[in-house]
Amino acid sequence: MNAQQVWQSQAIDAPRVSLEYIRYRTSSLERGTRFRAALNYVICVVGCGIYFRAALTQFAGLPLLQAAVTWYGLFTVYCMYRLNRHVAAQMNTEDAGVLDTLRFHRLQLERQRDFRRDSWRWQFLGILPGLLLQAAAMYVYSMPRQNVVIFGVVLALAFVTQYYVGEIRARRSQREIDALDSLAKGG
Repeated sequence: MNAQQVWQSQAIDAPRVSLEYIRYRTSSLERGTRFRAALNYVICVVGCGIYFRAALTQFAGLPLLQAAVTWYGLFTVYCMYRLNRHVAAQMNTEDAGVLDTLRFHRLQLERQRDFRRDSWRWQFLGILPGLLLQAAAMYVYSMPRQNVVIFGVVLALAFVTQYYVGEIRARRSQREIDALDSLAKGG
């Protein structure tokens, strides 16, 4: 195949996308990521304050519950670190062209997809010591069985919900990645 045949075999109806549109999509993703990160940071800071206050006031004479609540606070700080390291949006340069901006946008979508798919695993493993301490405290301090059952049910529902929400959001990111790939292939 010579150069003329290659030129003539190109798709005529290849999608056209403007740099402004790609920058708009990228900046929209960055704004959404910054908003979610800020909201998560606020929730984490408030949670740490609640844990600290509970450890000092409500569980003053209950060392196992103090240890569990302290673990939850430390785990919350670790979650803030993970959010900052893996989800925080990076900024695209202003002088980037269409292809560079598309690559950057795709990379950001991949990072968020991967974080959303795997977050429930590290969160479950990270919170497990606190849960075990709390379960031991509930047993040692002879809390009513109904409290233990309610604790288990709420915890199971929270993890199932977090798994499905993460999976739904990861699939949404994957659909956008697939759309970018189809755009790069020329339709």
